Amino acid sequence: AGNITYKKNREMQEALKFIPLNRLLIETDSPYLSPQKVRGKLNTPLYIGHTLDFISQELQIERDKLNSILNSNIELFYNI
Repeated sequence: AGNITYKKNREMQEALKFIPLNRLLIETDSPYLSPQKVRGKLNTPLYIGHTLDFISQELQIERDKLNSILNSNIELFYNI
């Protein structure tokens, strides 16, 4: 959720590095936990890109590649 982007949330950001990429999913947790860039505003699914960008930077994976991995994980999770 967007709270992984919070500056003081280093524990969660460090834990992210131990999650296998084939098990990683992201979510909005709307209407709460807006990403740092829009913190204080009511969260919407439109803001998930901020979380994706942050995770991409943290894991040093290109945004498009991470997005593709996450889409594959969603398809597996929901058996699509």
